Amino acid sequence: MASSRARPRKTDPDSSPLLQSVRDALARALDRLRDEAAQSSEPMKRVPARRGEVVVVALSGGRDSMALLDAAARLARVRGSGIRRLLAVHVHHGLSPHADDWLAHCEAECAARDVPLVARHVEVRRRGRGIEAAAREARYGALAEAARDAGARIVLTAHHREDRLETFLIQWLRGAGVDGLAAFPPSRSFGGDLLLVRPFVEVAR
Repeated sequence: MASSRARPRKTDPDSSPLLQSVRDALARALDRLRDEAAQSSEPMKRVPARRGEVVVVALSGGRDSMALLDAAARLARVRGSGIRRLLAVHVHHGLSPHADDWLAHCEAECAARDVPLVARHVEVRRRGRGIEAAAREARYGALAEAARDAGARIVLTAHHREDRLETFLIQWLRGAGVDGLAAFPPSRSFGGDLLLVRPFVEVAR
């Protein structure tokens, strides 16, 4: 587990493009939550916290998710960023012989940034599907569960522009056409009560 030692919050935000992408995506997500709060029949339960939201970063340990973790951790130390508490979640599928090494890598990188890490072990059940689809379902289920346990409503993932184009091509080959891009929005409802946000969706790998 990472240290819970609090760092002083900066007043001047980092100007890196990746951090700006996370900042902009988070601002849009907070606006969306506020809009939903205004339309809710239980507004007191839906208004974002005055000091910001608990935000989860989906952390696989690969370079894309590590870039997202680093940018989010920097942003979390900026006063008024909208992040009240940042949490990383690593889903251990057990499919790779190096799965434990990936978890250890995530633990070390989170500790270096003072970001708490939650590891969720899942069992991937194919049920007639491909292994990737089954692993994805298990991963998102674990992310949603961890986010709710932490009191978070925003989950950040590191999907980038090439991921979006690849998804579009797959959907197009399956006959979905332009709907392929529509199926990969910068943000979407997730698990019914959560918001999945992709800050890097317009960023090249």
